[in-house]
This record gives sequence, structure tokens and C-alpha cells, in this order.
Amino acid sequence: MIKIHYQMIAPGKKTHINILGKYYKLPVAWDSIYFSGLKHVIGSDEEDCLNRIRGQLKRKYEGFVVRKVEGVSS
Repeated sequence: MIKIHYQMIAPGKKTHINILGKYYKLPVAWDSIYFSGLKHVIGSDEEDCLNRIRGQLKRKYEGFVVRKVEGVSS
């Protein structure tokens, strides 16, 4: 068994920026990348886990990043 920790990636626009705790409005929106919270999936092998993650990709997500892979004893 294998456990994969991952985050989903979504494109977006940044309209404000935080500098030393103060928020400033940007004159023009910047392209940016947003990450979801850390999630995990458990499967029999790595390819099985990746297929489950690919099934979660919807219109608002463009991809995913694998953060950690670990073995799980059953």
C-alpha cells in the first residue's frame, strides 16, 4: 500500500498584495497560482493513486503537485 500527499493547482488573479501586514490594491490584476489544502490518497500502487487524483481534476483545477509519497503497512 502507498500513501500520496498532494495539492490541487488552480489559476487565478491576484488583486491585492500583502506587504508587512498591510494590504494594497494592485492597479492591474496579476496572474497567480493557488494551491488547495494538503490532501492524501491511499492505494495499492502509485499508478492507482495517481489515477484517483486525476479523477478529481475538474474545471477549476488544472493540475496537482505531489508533496510526499510514503509506504503504508496493511
